[in-house]
Amino acid sequence: MELTGEERRRLLRWARQAIEEALSHGRRLAIDPTEPAGAVRLERGVFVTITAGGELRGCMGSIDFDRPLLENLVDAAISTALRDPRFPPITEEELPAVRLEVSVLERPVELPDPARFDPTVHGIIVEKGWRRALLLPKVAQERGWDTATTLAAACLKAGLPPDAWRDPDARLRIFEVEAFEEPDEAGRRPMGCRARRPMTPDVPPPVRREQGRTASLRGRAGIRRVGTGRGYPRRAGP
Repeated sequence: MELTGEERRRLLRWARQAIEEALSHGRRLAIDPTEPAGAVRLERGVFVTITAGGELRGCMGSIDFDRPLLENLVDAAISTALRDPRFPPITEEELPAVRLEVSVLERPVELPDPARFDPTVHGIIVEKGWRRALLLPKVAQERGWDTATTLAAACLKAGLPPDAWRDPDARLRIFEVEAFEEPDEAGRRPMGCRARRPMTPDVPPPVRREQGRTASLRGRAGIRRVGTGRGYPRRAGP
């Protein structure tokens, strides 16, 4: 899926309006069902990231891939602003100064061979039993993580041992992301940073292991779990 410029602008506008409505009136944004068109009607997951002064201020998502993108967007925007357990809720006073980024997630596909996972291109979902965690590709991009380090971080985020991804009972899925953000103070148009390269089974990316690094991930990747109401724990954050 590739969103048009107008669809991106609408999603960013609706995300901000959802937060404004929740802060001002304590209610969920109601969008005219006849207004959305095109790709925003499709069933997609989504994450909303809020930054203030270039620093993370919240990031949560809705990964129900059987709901329309727009419905997931409204829920994700409100959760990011008000329910990310790592940060205090956004206030009406600070909302005008923060910047929103929307990451639209394609439906995940099974990852049969972890060696084919490129963490800078695809997001990852790790599941084992009732534990589950998700990482967006921008996490590995920003931190310079390789495949093994990213998989270990996802396991730790799910409350699993760092090598749980090697367990035959673990389920690994990858997904593609289309991310875009609001203009900065200079008034630039939203810039997309798509990660949409298909897997290349014949040329797996190299897997490197860095001694001593995985153990240090627990402090950086461990985030409080938030119940989803669906029998799974969800970790707040990208």
